[in-house]
Amino acid sequence: MKVSQPKQKKRHSRTPLAPRERILKVSLELYLKEGIESLSMRRIARKLGVVPSSLYKHYENKDALVWAIITEGYSVFTSYLQRALTEPTPEAKLHRTISEYLSFAIEQPKYYEVIFLNPHQYFQSSTIPESVRAHSRTTFQILENVVQICLDAGLFKPGNATGIAYTIWTHAHGAVALRLTGLAPQNNDEFSTFYFYSFNNLLSGLRQ
Repeated sequence: MKVSQPKQKKRHSRTPLAPRERILKVSLELYLKEGIESLSMRRIARKLGVVPSSLYKHYENKDALVWAIITEGYSVFTSYLQRALTEPTPEAKLHRTISEYLSFAIEQPKYYEVIFLNPHQYFQSSTIPESVRAHSRTTFQILENVVQICLDAGLFKPGNATGIAYTIWTHAHGAVALRLTGLAPQNNDEFSTFYFYSFNNLLSGLRQ
């Protein structure tokens, strides 16, 4: 009787990350775990097992890495807001947009912090990279478009979509900032109740 060797399963090898992607991956892990203060080229290099000077071939300095993290934060934020666009009605799109803003803040607090709460020198600079500006515009345009849909459907009183979008964003950010600074309920369920109650009051003033 001939015994054949068992067939070996093919191993699907993952494509290794390019050096620039590896640097960003480690930087993101450090930032999400320990915050922006944890980032240094020396520490990132140590994590990667390379000499610090090799990082500068891919990122000019720590600031460039922080901008890359901010850009990634905006990408994640955009992915949350885009879920609202799948809803079938203007009312549902609006509610989902407001809800996804809250979900992003609760589920991705470090990304929320680096985008909206850190008054660090990066956003005080006049040399904000165009990629960051573009991501910022994209996230706001999603909200602005949802507001325009609501206006077109007669859900809101006649008004300016940009102004109404800024009003909604300001309200959402203010509520989340209260929570993150300990001035609003810390329990997720309690805060959600507070968040949507306050939004219902705001929206009642915008409706026809």
